[in-house]
Amino acid sequence: MKKIENKECRHGTFSKQRDSIFREASKLSTLTGAQVGIIMFSPDDDKAYAFGHPDINTITDRFVVAKKIQPPIETEKLIQAHGNATMEKENLELGKKEELKETEIKRGEELREKMKDGGKWFGSTSIDELNFEQLDQLKESYVRFKQNLETEMERRSSMNP
Repeated sequence: MKKIENKECRHGTFSKQRDSIFREASKLSTLTGAQVGIIMFSPDDDKAYAFGHPDINTITDRFVVAKKIQPPIETEKLIQAHGNATMEKENLELGKKEELKETEIKRGEELREKMKDGGKWFGSTSIDELNFEQLDQLKESYVRFKQNLETEMERRSSMNP
């Protein structure tokens, strides 16, 4: 996406998009009862366009007054407690993921140790000593292993988003 260079096309697009945004804001207000305020400036002549429900002045006054009023101390405590609980939950999830990572690192190290015996695969036979049929069977077992691994990773990913 990039800026429209032609001034007339840009102005037409702005007008259509502005009207569309105002329509959607009106729908949102009607359907949910939300108070909505939008102010935008034309890109070419800096003319201001505003939409508000019930009206833009009510919305801007409410916004300005809300900025001046400090939340009560009890509200701040609730917000902080919620933040702390969320952080604790995320820390537990992170701990579980780090534990799983450590387990997988250990598994990888064990596998590397088992395979250090000069390129021998799962026993005393070197891959060079396998015939075509055995190689094909080995390939098929790797394909199944890969599919199972991907399935398991997807399952665990959905359990721990």
